[in-house]
Amino acid sequence: MRPLVLVLAVVLVLAALRDVAQPCPAAVAAPTTCVAISVAAASLVHDRSIMSDPADGTRVTEQDRPPSGRVVRFSQADDDDTTVALQSAFDELRPGDELVLAPGTYRHSAVLTISVPDVVVRGDGATLLATTEGRSAVDIDADRVVMSDLTLDITPTTRRHEGLDQHRLRTSGHTGVRLHRVRVLGSAAAGIFIDGGSSDFILDHVEVRDTRADGIHITGGAHDGRVTDAVVVGSGDDGIAVVSYERDGMPVHDVEVLRPRVESNRHGRGLSAVGGQDIAYSDIVVRDSAAAAVYIAVEGPPYFTQSSTGIRVTGGRISGSNRDPTVDHGAVLVYSARPGFAVSDVVISGLSISDTRASASRQIGVLPQDGRVQGVVFEDITVVGGPPVLVGDDRDGYRLDRVLHNGVPVSG
Repeated sequence: MRPLVLVLAVVLVLAALRDVAQPCPAAVAAPTTCVAISVAAASLVHDRSIMSDPADGTRVTEQDRPPSGRVVRFSQADDDDTTVALQSAFDELRPGDELVLAPGTYRHSAVLTISVPDVVVRGDGATLLATTEGRSAVDIDADRVVMSDLTLDITPTTRRHEGLDQHRLRTSGHTGVRLHRVRVLGSAAAGIFIDGGSSDFILDHVEVRDTRADGIHITGGAHDGRVTDAVVVGSGDDGIAVVSYERDGMPVHDVEVLRPRVESNRHGRGLSAVGGQDIAYSDIVVRDSAAAAVYIAVEGPPYFTQSSTGIRVTGGRISGSNRDPTVDHGAVLVYSARPGFAVSDVVISGLSISDTRASASRQIGVLPQDGRVQGVVFEDITVVGGPPVLVGDDRDGYRLDRVLHNGVPVSG
């Protein structure tokens, strides 16, 4: 039996190595790309774990991974421009593949697009450096793409852009996209942009810094998504924003943001829900926001957003809010500015508010300007320091329950 076992073993090894021995595909543009890319069959794959800390409840399940396939290794770091080679590597993936970028910096001067579904793109120590701000995006344009352990950087930008090609990492209209431990270090527009009805998305331990627009922007009817342990520092607008424009049709709905940390945005609010249904922020930390740390609203011209309903902000700390003296928001602002639209069914609870800019007109604003505010509850709130007025503007449409203002209970 031993010779038979040996023969079977040899056959299995040869089958496993079949993909490695394949010649370079004709579609590869540069001869060096073939040297840079190596392929391993599934039976030779090393540990493919991309799990988060299981203690935080965000363990990546088997459903987060594509089916077993090839591991494609790419190494062309530190070249002057790897745009063509990188795009070829993305295009040549097959569903089930994992592309591993070797440590180093990969410069790209145009938009990169991942258009093959059911793949993993992993970058242990790898950085994608955009060198042209007008074409700087990485576009996930397929279902069930997993990106992990990758840094997206950009050369210095000159201004804020608004187009899809300038959001540093974007996905539109796809399901099952997963971002694990992805870092965005600068962007000409938003850092991470999710729209077009994207669904079942997860952002886990992402970090976004120094963007021209929002840090993380969720819009366009995106739904059934979760953002866990995100860190946003120095964004040019809102730290994490959920926005539903009237033109989108379907509002953003069923989005959960767990344990976000937002610090020192240069403009805008820390956390916002501007149109949407069933949006939840929990265990928040917002420090030194330019305007309000928490902003729940319906906006009129020129934005024309939808109503906001079923919004929950539960637990956490906000401090140093509304640093910008040209914007009078306070620490928390509920605002409705469209006739026939409303901010309703909102519960803000378990917050510690401290050191709001003292010259702000109030700590908490409730402002039904042209629109309606109804069913808004503030409960288990502790406020220390800052302006002497606790709640400003309208006295209708909200309730205070178990609120302490500088040690004095306030209700009503």
